Amino acid sequence: MAPFVDSTKCSEELQAKFRQWYQLKDQGANFNEALMRNKTFRNPNIYRWLVDHLQLEEAGTNLPSDGRFDPAQLRKDFSVKGLADDQERRAREYAARKAAAASAAKASGSVRSMQFQSGGFEKLQTPMPPSRPPTASTQSHPDNGRSFEEAVQRAKLIAQHLARPNKQ
Repeated sequence: MAPFVDSTKCSEELQAKFRQWYQLKDQGANFNEALMRNKTFRNPNIYRWLVDHLQLEEAGTNLPSDGRFDPAQLRKDFSVKGLADDQERRAREYAARKAAAASAAKASGSVRSMQFQSGGFEKLQTPMPPSRPPTASTQSHPDNGRSFEEAVQRAKLIAQHLARPNKQ
């Protein structure tokens, strides 16, 4: 829906201000650049000061207050915090329903198990090299179950297997 267009005329004073701004613009003046050059507007706290000083309503609207849209009439849970709280509540409810359904299925014995089939890596034609005893470099890191060379060899075998055309 298109925004409301007010057909009433602006005051002569306001029209004169706009004419002056258009003349300045035609002469090459740029209001935004002038603001950026002004040291006061580089202050990070200027926004809060302007809102307080000019008594601006940050969540306001330019639409007329004829009931079409009034942010003050929105429900309190339409705020960021309200939406986050509602989302968290729904997530808890969903988890509780899911847990209840799982426990009911388990109690009734209707829980099914899946049987997985291999992707075919044990059908590699090239045998894996035998494991070497751990060296000082692999022993210094208990997380290293295999040496780097073994990992590279395994990666080469997988790459060879994937490069083969499928026989179907």
